[in-house]
Amino acid sequence: MEEGGAVDALTWNPTAGDWTLRVPCDNRNIDWVKTALGSISPRIKVFDVAETDRAEEENNVAVQKGGDELIVDWDLRG
Repeated sequence: MEEGGAVDALTWNPTAGDWTLRVPCDNRNIDWVKTALGSISPRIKVFDVAETDRAEEENNVAVQKGGDELIVDWDLRG
């Protein structure tokens, strides 16, 4: 954000192709978040943070497929 408009343009379209954005949410707010984000895009999937095993399993499947997928590892610590 500090660079403002002084950044290079992307050389690829990050929203092209088949993709899904997984959004973690607590159980108390999950219905509201699903409704709010579901109206924006069918590619946004909300999941209960208590179900992390399922999310990790799906992430592992995506990694095994390979290809040009953009995968964000939220648990990676630097």
